[in-house]
Amino acid sequence: MGEWFWTRLVMRERDVTPEVRAVLEAEGPYDEGPETEDGFVEVVGYEQKWGEFPGLEAKLVALGVPFDRYSGCEPALERRFRPAQDGRPAVDVEVALVDGEPFVPLEKLRHLLERCGDYASLRGELSRLIEGREPVPPLEPPGPASPDDQPGEL
Repeated sequence: MGEWFWTRLVMRERDVTPEVRAVLEAEGPYDEGPETEDGFVEVVGYEQKWGEFPGLEAKLVALGVPFDRYSGCEPALERRFRPAQDGRPAVDVEVALVDGEPFVPLEKLRHLLERCGDYASLRGELSRLIEGREPVPPLEPPGPASPDDQPGEL
């Protein structure tokens, strides 16, 4: 038996091709979605086993569609997938969240303080620790497609 959790998966609307739309429809029904808002498409499940959409996530990875998945377990988890692009490898990470932020155990911070003798080395080690906990920023909302899409005076 698995544990069941609230789960939300978010993609940029511009990445939802007809092929991706077909995958979304085939993997449903969802408790909510797929719904479009503010340049994003999201699906929500209130009782997803292990807080995942395993079939949907696997298909999005295979299609190279970037997404963020939030799972309401304790601690909350966020999966961030970004396909390989511009010579960079694909990134697929899951981070634990506390109050919506990636979690770093206090013991790791204590270890850094003991190991680093000066500010410069501590700063470098902290940067590496942060990169390890949050190597991929959350999906950003898309900017306007053209100057005509920007708000302005009529």
